[in-house]
Amino acid sequence: MIYFLILNFLVLFSVPISAYTGIFPIYYIYSVLILIHYIVTYKYKKVSFGNEVIGLIIYIFVFIFLFILEAAFNFLPDILTSAKSVLSLTWIPLFLILFFSRINNFDLKKFIHFHIYLGLVISALGIVQYLFSRDLWGLIPRIRLDAFYEDKEFSYRASSILYSEQVFGLYCLLNAILVLEYKKIFKKNLFIFFFFIFIISGLLSGNKSVTALLALYLIFKISFFNYKNRLLVLSQGIVFIVIAFVFFSLIEDNTIIRSFTWLFDNKSVSSTESNSGRLSVYNNILENTNVILGNGVGSTMPSNNENYINTESYYLQLYSEGGLVLLLAFLNFGIRSLIRTYRNRDNRTFFLLIIILSSMGFVHAFGSPVFIGFWVIVIAPLFYSHKLKNS
Repeated sequence: MIYFLILNFLVLFSVPISAYTGIFPIYYIYSVLILIHYIVTYKYKKVSFGNEVIGLIIYIFVFIFLFILEAAFNFLPDILTSAKSVLSLTWIPLFLILFFSRINNFDLKKFIHFHIYLGLVISALGIVQYLFSRDLWGLIPRIRLDAFYEDKEFSYRASSILYSEQVFGLYCLLNAILVLEYKKIFKKNLFIFFFFIFIISGLLSGNKSVTALLALYLIFKISFFNYKNRLLVLSQGIVFIVIAFVFFSLIEDNTIIRSFTWLFDNKSVSSTESNSGRLSVYNNILENTNVILGNGVGSTMPSNNENYINTESYYLQLYSEGGLVLLLAFLNFGIRSLIRTYRNRDNRTFFLLIIILSSMGFVHAFGSPVFIGFWVIVIAPLFYSHKLKNS
């Protein structure tokens, strides 16, 4: 467990660590060392997991096979970029397969505590960044003109030390939901404070998915509750939305208001708008991608790739990388994990999985290693869902 917690820390703080050490990314080096250790000692450990994990292994092998096949027939425009793509999209599942197969009982309570408190630091830094210092007083390198960091007239969206507004917003929202689902592990009503810290920092990212996924989460929760609980959750949701709208209208903050524009702005959902609209991007990918094999491994990797495709969706990213072959291999183990949590009546993990898998449909941020902690929620049920439920 300690190896994984250290890895989670190194991933989240990779930007400031790299800025001061010159080693980038240090978590890759650390994870490779751990993987080597796991592989070398693997035969001496007992392996216990359900047959469903085979689907996860198939996904990894399909990705690697497509890479080897396209490299053999010289279909790859840049073999190094394609190799990076395979590595970035498979190393976390591979790491977790070896991690979970080595431990008989996953201490979820310890993991959640560590994950939430680490997330609070990231969120607090985002709030401080937005209100006081855009480069966090030199903690993160400046990648834009100095005027952007010094002139408050420039529009700004918080990203904390994660360097991406989309990644930061989704990270905060998922942590907020994690707090609600596991509120009993925190003392008294401390979870309420944690929840609002995550929501406020998420809204400061200007990420529309924050409010959209929160609304989706409330809809799912209400649909699974009995009549009295539905009224309670619905009334709490309405009160929260009213307070949020009143507060945000008073401060007139364009960044926060941007998070709610999906409710009344058709630009972001209209396929008749420019290619910057999400549906326009989706349609363009679906119309210009080989259904079976996609656009080739590495097509969504931006480094040294002139034909880089920004998919705005994790599912479409996989579709572009390997067509339906790769996408179906991924959905196979994702849906298996969802079904297993439902059959084991593990409602907390079930709701989290619904939101995580839903977010992948219109956010491509899950390609970032920042979400390694949430990959645990996706993959762990394949090994021992009943143990997650009883933790």
